[in-house]
Amino acid sequence: MPGAYIGEYQGAAGEKAQEVTGYMNTVWITRTTDSLMKMRWTKLATSAMINALSGITGLRSSSLLSKPEIRKIIIQLGAQVVNVATAHGHSIDRLIGNCTPQQILKSSLGQSRVMEERLAMMADRINPSAVTSLLQDHWNGRLTEVDFFNGLVVKKGYEKGISTPFNQVILEFMHQIERGEMRSEVKALEQLSSMLNKNTFP
Repeated sequence: MPGAYIGEYQGAAGEKAQEVTGYMNTVWITRTTDSLMKMRWTKLATSAMINALSGITGLRSSSLLSKPEIRKIIIQLGAQVVNVATAHGHSIDRLIGNCTPQQILKSSLGQSRVMEERLAMMADRINPSAVTSLLQDHWNGRLTEVDFFNGLVVKKGYEKGISTPFNQVILEFMHQIERGEMRSEVKALEQLSSMLNKNTFP
């Protein structure tokens, strides 16, 4: 698997991208891509769906995915990223659980259980010791990348008038945890679970 991909901001990879790829290949396996922005938005979606939730709850990846209420929150986070990306004219590839953007959106509306079922299966396959990079940062007392994950989704959503309530709450919670105003624990997600149960998204 390549360690890095090089491409153009928009469109197919040109000569410069090919040249940079050649340089990078001398130190790290690198490939060019004609879909750089799709890859970047797909990576952003995955990070926004999982990383901050692990920091807020303190759960390792397998434990995080094993909880039904958290899986529902993950789906809502992903659906919001899909909506924001679409509004900005960018597509997203398959996400965690090998789900298409359409499957994520249907799952977020309660019209499909495909994504929830696939996330549940993933929980059994992931190494129980696996930890997200954001949770490791939190454990080591470092500021996390939440502003570049969920924060970016909120910012880009605002630019297009797209509501991103779950990403907004996740961002605020992680900031509170970083400031020492909230503990990193599963109980911290009660507000998001309440939003799901009441279907009242601010």
